[in-house]
Amino acid sequence: MIMKTFLKVLLFLTPMICFSQVKQTVRFQNLYEKESLESNWYIEKGVTEYSLVVDSLNKKEKSLYIKSFGDNHSYCSVLSKIPNGYQGDTLMLSALIRSKDIEKGDAKIMINLLKRGSSIKYAMLEHNEIVGTTNWKKYSVKLPLDTATDTIFIVGGLQGKGEVWFKDFEVTLDGKNLKELENVKKAPPKAELDNEFDTGSKFTVDKVNETSVKRLAELCKVWGRLKYTHPDIAKGNYNWDYELFRILPIVKRNDFQEQLVLWKNRFGEESLTIPSNHYYVDFFPNVGNAIFENEKSYKDISFDDHGYRLLALFRYWNVIEYFYPYKNLISKDWDTVLEEYIFKLLSSRDELEYKMDLMKLTKELGDGHSFFNAKGDRLMGEYLGLKIIPLKVRFIEGRLVVTELIKEREDEFKVRIGDEIKTIGGRDVKEIMQEREGFYPYSNNNAKLYNLASFMLRTNKAELELGLCSEQGDFKESLPTVDLHDFAFFTDPLISHQDLDNNLGYINIGALKSGELTDIMSRFKSKKGIILDYRSYPIISLGELMKYFTQSGVPFVKYKTPSKNELGKLNDDESKTYGDPNYYYPGKVSILVDESTMSASEFNVMGLQTSPNVKVIGTQTAGADGNISILILPGDIQVIFSGIGIYYPDGSETQKVGVRIDEEVIPTVQALKEKRDLILEKGIENLL
Repeated sequence: MIMKTFLKVLLFLTPMICFSQVKQTVRFQNLYEKESLESNWYIEKGVTEYSLVVDSLNKKEKSLYIKSFGDNHSYCSVLSKIPNGYQGDTLMLSALIRSKDIEKGDAKIMINLLKRGSSIKYAMLEHNEIVGTTNWKKYSVKLPLDTATDTIFIVGGLQGKGEVWFKDFEVTLDGKNLKELENVKKAPPKAELDNEFDTGSKFTVDKVNETSVKRLAELCKVWGRLKYTHPDIAKGNYNWDYELFRILPIVKRNDFQEQLVLWKNRFGEESLTIPSNHYYVDFFPNVGNAIFENEKSYKDISFDDHGYRLLALFRYWNVIEYFYPYKNLISKDWDTVLEEYIFKLLSSRDELEYKMDLMKLTKELGDGHSFFNAKGDRLMGEYLGLKIIPLKVRFIEGRLVVTELIKEREDEFKVRIGDEIKTIGGRDVKEIMQEREGFYPYSNNNAKLYNLASFMLRTNKAELELGLCSEQGDFKESLPTVDLHDFAFFTDPLISHQDLDNNLGYINIGALKSGELTDIMSRFKSKKGIILDYRSYPIISLGELMKYFTQSGVPFVKYKTPSKNELGKLNDDESKTYGDPNYYYPGKVSILVDESTMSASEFNVMGLQTSPNVKVIGTQTAGADGNISILILPGDIQVIFSGIGIYYPDGSETQKVGVRIDEEVIPTVQALKEKRDLILEKGIENLL
């Protein structure tokens, strides 16, 4: 499991970092002053549990030295990249390595091949190949050089406790050092040389009527289908955004249909096959969710530009049409949504209304993963409120209730935990709910109320009056607000685990660090029962938990992923548990869930439910499971949605529905006032 964690970290880390070009044989002689490392290497920032320096072996030689300190369950790595323009078959990375007292992990070297920021192939040392104390030895890893590779990352690192030295990193291709080979810079695709519409689309719709809307909808569908199936577009030979701007004027012509057919025929016969190595779309390796590439953000365009407004809609609509796994669960007909939002987006009066309409478009999915982010935008923040009353609130039994106060200022306020909020700024809570729920995506009502609660107290005012109801009666109180970015005072350190009465153990999944579970389970293996609290987001992988809480070879999930070959089709796949009989915990397990149990938390619970000893207790979960996909829209707007479909082995839905609950326990306001956790109480009761 440690190897999987290390790999997961590196695969996600390497695409995100900017480097200088690497020397293909590295001896750590020319030192970078601030980092004590060559300037063409990168030391991961934010590592606090390791020291990483260049160590003098003798007068002539130096090595990279990594040492852990403290009770370490983390990792430290050094990385560098090589832009790929090489021709050849087999890449090999080698290095001399020695170690001292490595435990709870191992040392690694790794080659990671990337295409446009996503890992497509990797090779690394076997798990636990370098542990304990070892003398200098040459280690190597190799793999075929995929022709789609645009970047080669080389990595050396340590996970766990101990010390490791690296020297003489070398990368070869078919036995020859890369510095001896020609690295040919690839010519940019033709799509990137087209700049005709950089300053605007030059298109305006004079009258937004039924005819123009239907014509634009038809053009959207033809444009989108060609985008993902035509081989020349797939090669990047066309800037497909600008081709849209070139063809848009035909919607004003009387011979629209003839012109559309002529334009479509320019590109040959229609197809539903997606060409490989596509310029605009790829698929995440070993997962299958779509990755949308080379979608320009056009961050400086005018939001009044009708062409760019339509481009945003056409991009999004076609991505959902062909790559969204839950299209069958969209409550509205997707063709109807297209026509509705053509009218809305062309009729938006200003930038704010346009962005609000786009946000409402993403809500049409009914997907709790759906997220709208206008990067660097203050306009929408000001509309929703850049300040907030410093209280934690939650909907319980249909009422908006205070659940937490600032401890240091508790005596300054009349409001108390358990008080119901009836009005905010003189407005009824239900009125504000109806206004704001239209902007926030959710998969079910439970998730809607959970997400909505955090937005109810936002404002731009320095203080806000609340109308409250307590056991003593109704009262009003004006409370000062704080900036949103200061709203973090409730983040007390979570305890990852603790002993409970009656020989029971408690594990908070959201506080559990990678590698920590080994020590915990060595203590908890004799417990009568264990609580796994999933009312938060997991840090560790499901695999680490399966080792102790499931038996191997049991199917627990079916996937639906967008087809890499046939446009609009979904592929079926499944996964099985991979527990270890030598570590399997035989006692009872209570899993606690509620509306905050979302995505990876839900996926984890599904895997753990295969154990006959597990009982899931709580309320309906968020119903938003599976990996996400990200799309960039004009105006530097980022939208997110579920990228793969997640189902139980019998085909039962989890999207919108949530995970299966064995025993429902609904929190109450009275229990909150009494400081009782009803879900935890029922979880303990199940173990006794």
